[in-house]
Amino acid sequence: MGIPSLTVTNVPGSTLSREANHTMLLHAGPEIAVASTKAYTAQIAALAFLAKAVGEANGNEKAQTFDLVHELSIVAQSIESTLSEKELIDSKVRELLETTRNAFYIGRGQDYYVAMEASLKLKEISYIQCEGFAAGELKHGTIALIEDGTPVLALLSDPVLANHTRGNIQEVAARGAKVLTIAEEKCCQRYRRYRSYDRTPLPLTNLNGRTNATSRLLCNPSPWTRCGQTTEPC
Repeated sequence: MGIPSLTVTNVPGSTLSREANHTMLLHAGPEIAVASTKAYTAQIAALAFLAKAVGEANGNEKAQTFDLVHELSIVAQSIESTLSEKELIDSKVRELLETTRNAFYIGRGQDYYVAMEASLKLKEISYIQCEGFAAGELKHGTIALIEDGTPVLALLSDPVLANHTRGNIQEVAARGAKVLTIAEEKCCQRYRRYRSYDRTPLPLTNLNGRTNATSRLLCNPSPWTRCGQTTEPC
């Protein structure tokens, strides 16, 4: 059809690269592990630069003033800080996934895309059958897969959508799911319906202009109870 195409890849000379008119290499280095998380994160960074370039070419003021290099440096620091909490993450994963054969990720908006990628990584590394679902579509057959003790990892990063996702978390918890919620700090301020086993903050930064956000792991047992009187977000 003669439509120009661009391939974003980490492999020079790949089939996609040869077929496309243009190639944008990630330069993430050799992909050693099957999950290749570094290629995924490098792809996000490369696409962020691409989006900024397109915005600048179109005269978008936000794209012109957005300091992407600075934001990416914060992301790198946040990744390092999150990795420093590996003991906490390990304990939560063992509690939730050590003996299971099935697991699910749920999220809305951008969290849905992260849920799909996270489920793929879990499958590739652990051989656990795992799927990522749009939280708002659980009623369309998916909810039937949730049984007593089924692990569900819920993602919350957008305060606008958080209340809806919390409703979906209630639905799966009511069916007996073991829920682990990963939420940004700004989504925790009104997160009053959870009794959390752990309130340890994990740094998290995204590229939508909101930096220095904090993620929290909230392990949600059933039945649901309200938090006690506390000034801390639950």
